[in-house]
Amino acid sequence: MDTDPQPITILVIDDEAELREELLDILTFEDFNAIEAANGTEGIAKARQESPDMIICDVGMPDMDGYQVLEALQKDSSTATIPFIFLTAFADHANQRRGMSLGADDYMTKPFTKEDLLTAIQARRNKEAKRQMQQLRVLSQRLIDYQEVERDNTAVYLQDEVLSVLSGLKMIMSTQESQRIIDQKPVYDQSIQIIDNLTQRVQGFIHELRPVMLKHVGLIQAVTWLCQQISNQYDVQVNFRHRDISGHIQHDIELAAFRILQEALLNAAKYAQVASIEADMWTEDNSLLIEVIDEGKGFDLNQALNDPNTHGLFTMRERATAVGGYALLQSTPTEGTSVSVNLPYQVTTATAQPVTTLPAAQVFGTISVAAESPAVAGEAQRTVIIAEENDLVRQGLRTILTTEGNYTVRAEVQTLRGLRNLIQDIHADLLIMSYTLSESNTGPILSELSQLQPDMRLIVLSNYPQSAYAHSCMINGADGYILKQSGSKVLLAALERIEQGVQVVDQNVQPDRKELPSRPETQDEAYQSLTRREREILFMVLEGLQNTKIAEKLVISPRTVETHRSNMMRKLGIRGQASLMRYAVNLGLISAET
Repeated sequence: MDTDPQPITILVIDDEAELREELLDILTFEDFNAIEAANGTEGIAKARQESPDMIICDVGMPDMDGYQVLEALQKDSSTATIPFIFLTAFADHANQRRGMSLGADDYMTKPFTKEDLLTAIQARRNKEAKRQMQQLRVLSQRLIDYQEVERDNTAVYLQDEVLSVLSGLKMIMSTQESQRIIDQKPVYDQSIQIIDNLTQRVQGFIHELRPVMLKHVGLIQAVTWLCQQISNQYDVQVNFRHRDISGHIQHDIELAAFRILQEALLNAAKYAQVASIEADMWTEDNSLLIEVIDEGKGFDLNQALNDPNTHGLFTMRERATAVGGYALLQSTPTEGTSVSVNLPYQVTTATAQPVTTLPAAQVFGTISVAAESPAVAGEAQRTVIIAEENDLVRQGLRTILTTEGNYTVRAEVQTLRGLRNLIQDIHADLLIMSYTLSESNTGPILSELSQLQPDMRLIVLSNYPQSAYAHSCMINGADGYILKQSGSKVLLAALERIEQGVQVVDQNVQPDRKELPSRPETQDEAYQSLTRREREILFMVLEGLQNTKIAEKLVISPRTVETHRSNMMRKLGIRGQASLMRYAVNLGLISAET
């Protein structure tokens, strides 16, 4: 298959046959596809017919001069963007300004040399290449934005329509548990299991499509969750480390970083055939740096980038470029792949919701579902406000609270605005509020509600099982964080504990991610635990190379070298160059005479 690039087509418009022929000879000799026109009218027709890559046009022609030719071409959308160079015997500034004001790209004065002509052509080609590249990036960014909008719309639909229906259905079914016939228990239990499985899968789809955790709890927690999901789904250990990152980063930077990490980690988990993946993220000199490394089977990078089925690799680079950064992809068959990303880093001035682990003094109660919570005759009923968007969930809550619990529902609202208006006039003992009622402002809203009614208990009902969401809510004034899919027993037991003054987090909330495994005990195991990049750096350090030289050889930053070097020394349990040399000699990596 012929893959040679097509020659550049240049249209020459000039009424002087001798000069026109000279130009054609020069262009043809330089491997351009040169076509000609003897006057302006013919030139316009040729431009529309041939769609040349560039036009060189004389100014002083009879009947229709060069300015009129340019004006006619500028009015036609099919020819308006063709680079245009004027040829003229008039060197005064007035004529040049007129040509440039009409949209000409350059102005060459007769007589000119071959070098002048080729320099002007190359300059226009470079300018056009930049314009086309910029246009390509704009189109690429529009495609990325469109994909994000479609992902967001799909996630919102799954959240509002599918997940809420599943949660409401489970609530309603749980109210019938005590009335079910004994021989129907297997069917009931199976139905609940199906709902739970569907809920978990839908939650996973939602987070993949729309990383709402970025808005709610920040980049680190979102990436931590992502690593957990990939580890569980693909049975691969994702070792994620981060440092010097705090607060909420500018949203477009956060989104680009998350999507790039998502693509890099998924590619490694799906195709690299490895047991572990290394992912590091840190800040340096107003830059957010990301590196993902695997020692898998690798691939031919050029071939992959030209394969339409590997759009994700191209998208990683485009996402980085779109926010003013860059991404470097390196891969070698049988050796592995690395993705290095540099993005601008700036923490937003808006107050970020806390994402830190709660202090030890704030211990949340664990919900017990062993005992029933029946209404007690003669006991004063407690009042509740329900703030929930979904009709089915509200119906389920109302049924649970009034039939299985000793509660009176004083009011129900569907929107945050409605809740704000309502709470000014109506007092209740408890407020049960959907997490998604306030979207990404749950923390500030909880603080606001606490101030409006200090004696009212605030319970957040959520579809998000990640601990970061619960921490954020509890720190900002919530008394309880309950999952919608937990059922009536869990909810009623939680409300009882909350009324006793205990802060409660649903026992089904996922715990924080565990620390990475400690270093192996033996030297051989320690060496085997090093990544390919860490081993490369180990041998370069043993050769006596400094971080700057290592960075030059590996085409990475000195800070990245320092990160790998620190990780390597930590895994080996070694401090100092002398100890490293002794270790290498004992393990046989170098000879004692080295």
